[in-house]
Amino acid sequence: MSSFRFFRLSGLLNISVAISKDGKSATVRLPGLGIDDFNRAGGVAIWRVLHWFSWSRIAAYHVKDADFGSSFLEYDKMTSDVFTFMASTRTTVNSAFYHLLESSSPPVLSIKLHLGYIGASSLNSVAVLSDINSGSILAQNVNQVVCIDKTTRKPTPIPDWWKQKYESFVEENERLVLPLLNVPVQNIYKYDLKVSWNNTDVYKHVNYQSYIKYCFDAAMDAVNREFYSGFRDDILNYNVKSIDCSYKGESVAGDLITVVTWQNVETPSVLHFSIEKQENVVFQSSVEFYL
Repeated sequence: MSSFRFFRLSGLLNISVAISKDGKSATVRLPGLGIDDFNRAGGVAIWRVLHWFSWSRIAAYHVKDADFGSSFLEYDKMTSDVFTFMASTRTTVNSAFYHLLESSSPPVLSIKLHLGYIGASSLNSVAVLSDINSGSILAQNVNQVVCIDKTTRKPTPIPDWWKQKYESFVEENERLVLPLLNVPVQNIYKYDLKVSWNNTDVYKHVNYQSYIKYCFDAAMDAVNREFYSGFRDDILNYNVKSIDCSYKGESVAGDLITVVTWQNVETPSVLHFSIEKQENVVFQSSVEFYL
């Protein structure tokens, strides 16, 4: 999506971006909850929360702040010659998030972004979701991306000018690395499906939200067959405490994929997922629930 097109969309969606005076952070004010944010159990869907984080980054990176004179971190300029592909994400959700709907007034949501890490060819940003009305911090998301050469489609160094200009903006300086999950041989549940076009993004690859939905579809099927211990009725009745996602490969419309899921033996509140295509891992996730 071009910067100009997103600028128009952000106005239509009532998304505003404000960059701090020192340029080290950007705050994106969200338009509010919509009917599509809720799942069948009446709660806010976790994939929608990740969607808020994603759109907030896109807004900050592509909407020029009139007072600041550029987009956040000049990210749109930096990515004019390279792609950035998501490698991994970690999202933690505070229990206060699940009490939002108990308030007498609707929440006013904002997401504050800052740089968390810059490496040779990868970087991450940290996003914090808050309710402006209560001042409560609701969730945090770390998003690790890799710079990819547009011609070779292989990792490429971050542009020197950008790295030199913004390296001092980094706060945590921690790279998000999620180790490969070893799929057990026994006590696993498999869920097969075919990728539809509706699950793909502008690059015609399955998008991150779809992978998460696949995991929860598999979990619901497993719950329905009483595969897990301690999970009953509907997987969406259980609130997510944290979710780790790692992207190992690609899948496209028409692909036949299998979601393999199992329950952590030592921590039963954690469910693991590995999505495979022709026995090759394309996506993995670990989800911890409030039980």
